[in-house]
Amino acid sequence: MTAPGFRPRGCIALDILPKQLDIAVADAEGLTAALATLPVPATIGRDSVFGLVDLAVWKDLLRQ
Repeated sequence: MTAPGFRPRGCIALDILPKQLDIAVADAEGLTAALATLPVPATIGRDSVFGLVDLAVWKDLLRQ
């Protein structure tokens, strides 16, 4: 799967995306072309991005 990645001027972008995600990197000058040529991404499983919700913790917090 490919997602757009923007390379900001003057700072470093953090690499925090899941490993199965391919990134098409662009700077300000190449952003329009990079967005126009992105392939349609495949879906990824919710569990590969988000952790399990601890419902007991939420129930306890909502009771307060």
